[in-house]
Amino acid sequence: MEFTRKHFDPPPAPAKHRSPVAITSRSTADDGAPVYLHSERIVLAVNVAIAAKRPLLISGPPGSGKSTLARYVAWVKQWRYLKQVVTSRTAAEDLLYRVDALQRLNDAQLKDRTLLPDFAYIDPGVLWWAFDRESAARRGGSVADVAALGERFPKTSRQVENVDTDDVVVLLDEIDKAEPDVPNDLLEPLDRGSFAVRGIASEVTRRGEVLLIITTNGERELPPAFYRRCVVLSLEEISGDEKIAQLTRIAALHFGSTHVALHNEIAAWFVSAADHARRNARREPSTAEYLDTVWACAELAGTGAPAAVWKQVAELALWKHDERFDVALPTDADRNMTRA
Repeated sequence: MEFTRKHFDPPPAPAKHRSPVAITSRSTADDGAPVYLHSERIVLAVNVAIAAKRPLLISGPPGSGKSTLARYVAWVKQWRYLKQVVTSRTAAEDLLYRVDALQRLNDAQLKDRTLLPDFAYIDPGVLWWAFDRESAARRGGSVADVAALGERFPKTSRQVENVDTDDVVVLLDEIDKAEPDVPNDLLEPLDRGSFAVRGIASEVTRRGEVLLIITTNGERELPPAFYRRCVVLSLEEISGDEKIAQLTRIAALHFGSTHVALHNEIAAWFVSAADHARRNARREPSTAEYLDTVWACAELAGTGAPAAVWKQVAELALWKHDERFDVALPTDADRNMTRA
């Protein structure tokens, strides 16, 4: 079945993309197109979430691409991109706003300092920035009130996005680490598209489209009411030859298809290591660690690195366990067959 309209219609992946930001994911800067190997089911899930105006809840094993998808959707749509990593200390209100009561108390105790207006002690959360970034930049105060404070007005620590639109993709990463009441407490502001803030006269109201992408590693069961309000996508882990082929394709997107043999050899070692870890109840390696291994081999030993070299790199960048993991190295015949 073909849909007559798509809200999210990503282009075919480039043959090669060698942006360090996209490869290593060690920076949150949006100065390069992210690399993402999408499937029809992933594209459909994003379209359903946008059309239904519901959060997209993504589950799957570490390294399956849950978090990267949010940044990829923002790049394709040319929307703003915001991210918040959820921890065990995160409260639902922290995602909306936080009142800096400690700073207000310090100011009140200083004889030579006048207290600022209440709104100046409000620190907007990620959903406030998503709903209305202009209001968030003013901490809910009016333009005139902010201008009257001048240099005394606290500047925001959040980086202003370089995309000029009110539409935004928000990533709430690892929601299952939060306390059980956090997901349910988000339902009302998400359903209404607005929320009240103590200390300011008006509500914060959503100005543009907001796609909320939420990831979970399955560490804690989420409330049924929260599930009912989400579009749910499960990224299932694959193994064996299918996994080797997938990893090789991902490496080709990052590094090009000139050295497929090296990518394929390391992918085969990856699958063997993952199987061994699973059988022995150890942490399995992730796709990011596979890319780190390929990247390190290319940088240190060249793209024609022999197996004896890349295996040493893989033990450090991919296996990461105290016990040694030995797997038979490919023979020259195997290597020639892979190249063919």
